Amino acid sequence: MTTCIYQFGTSKDVIIHQGATFNLKSDIVGGDKLEIQNTNVKELTVSKIDGVDNSGIKDLSKCLPNYRFTGEKIGRVCIIAKSEEGHTRNIWVNVVDSENSKASSKVANGDGYTVALRSDGSIWAFGSITGTNHPSKIEMPEEIIDISSGKGHILLLGKSGKVYSFGTNALGQLGTGNVDAISLPKEITLGINTDVAKVVACGNTSFAIDIQGRVYAFGEGYTKVPSIIKEDKNVIDISKNYYLSDDGIVRKLADDTEITITSNEKIVQISEGKDHLLLLGASRKSIWIRSKYKWTARRRN
Repeated sequence: MTTCIYQFGTSKDVIIHQGATFNLKSDIVGGDKLEIQNTNVKELTVSKIDGVDNSGIKDLSKCLPNYRFTGEKIGRVCIIAKSEEGHTRNIWVNVVDSENSKASSKVANGDGYTVALRSDGSIWAFGSITGTNHPSKIEMPEEIIDISSGKGHILLLGKSGKVYSFGTNALGQLGTGNVDAISLPKEITLGINTDVAKVVACGNTSFAIDIQGRVYAFGEGYTKVPSIIKEDKNVIDISKNYYLSDDGIVRKLADDTEITITSNEKIVQISEGKDHLLLLGASRKSIWIRSKYKWTARRRN
């Protein structure tokens, strides 16, 4: 589930609604019994609108906006809604730069190519993946809201929650069930009614995270079709060997071992290189670097 708001303090009022089966609809609370957790206050602020109580209202069209999202910085932020029963849903918010923007602009590069996501949701690419030396538009069946590049393949996330892939495929990283390369984006088949919120390509491995925080993996180290590997951890970010849960703790993919740091600060983003791991703290001032199994903290003023 993704919604768009604007940058530089512009706000959007939304409805956060809990259905009978905890389906979060529209922008999302039938009642005030949900806990709303913001994973990145530096890019987005969330405040409850005083005096609004949608308790007992079954018709969503009659609910009043009860939360206000205010964009602080361009990017994508995960908002987590938890019910009293412990069920969760993740709402990914795109903070954009203008009234006409459909996505947060992003550039991703691989082995000899570059792919760009423009703010209008269109995709442009050049280099070895398209065979051109200038940006060419790649036609897509819908607006794209996020992209991620591996060594030789690209994952694209559509506004509908569908995932598309193209590029090299020797290890099944495109999720098509075979090892045939694809020159133009093709939709990947995941589970029934799966609504993906984040895609991550790294090396020859691919991951897709749905709005429930479940992780689908395919490619090197996994099967050639998307398969669930983490179903009850509510993952919000992932890399080749690690994942970040909504509790702000980073764990190893292999055995769920927690990665400890010399601080109580929650982690909001991770990025893994060939032999090192970067962790970004919630304050956006602290970065932990793990290289050769040794942690080093860097703090920005």
